[in-house]
Amino acid sequence: MIFQKKSKNLTLSSEFEGINTRLKHEFSLKKDADVAGLLSLTPQAFYSRKKDNNFPKERLIQFLKNNAEQYSYIDLRYILTGESESEAAAKEIAPPTNWHALSETINTVFLEKLLQLPSYLQEQFIKQSKEHLDTLIHLQNKIKFLESKTKKEDEIKP
Repeated sequence: MIFQKKSKNLTLSSEFEGINTRLKHEFSLKKDADVAGLLSLTPQAFYSRKKDNNFPKERLIQFLKNNAEQYSYIDLRYILTGESESEAAAKEIAPPTNWHALSETINTVFLEKLLQLPSYLQEQFIKQSKEHLDTLIHLQNKIKFLESKTKKEDEIKP
């Protein structure tokens, strides 16, 4: 979490300020009171949330849903995170640099999806997976045996 701190030489922005600044930019607003009005808040309620670093995200989302046609060009992800939809998409399709981390991520996502299935489907999938795993292990062992047999035969040949 980023804390707001002001001094003579240093100003750190809060999450609230980041969202507020990007929202003002996207909607061409100048003042906090303008943002409060957009979100159907009083300036006092908006200031109170600002002081608590608690941006009314749910109000922004609802506003954009209610005015989807008029503001279809607004990038909600950018306003809330500072990262555009296209930047996020580029990250998602960027080639992995750490294959182990990618493998763990895939396993985690797979497990989450598996746990969303009804229990009878989970059991069926696990049973079939075990059968396939047993087959793979058997094939691996057979390949190792054949490789070792071939290697021995090559050593015996003059």
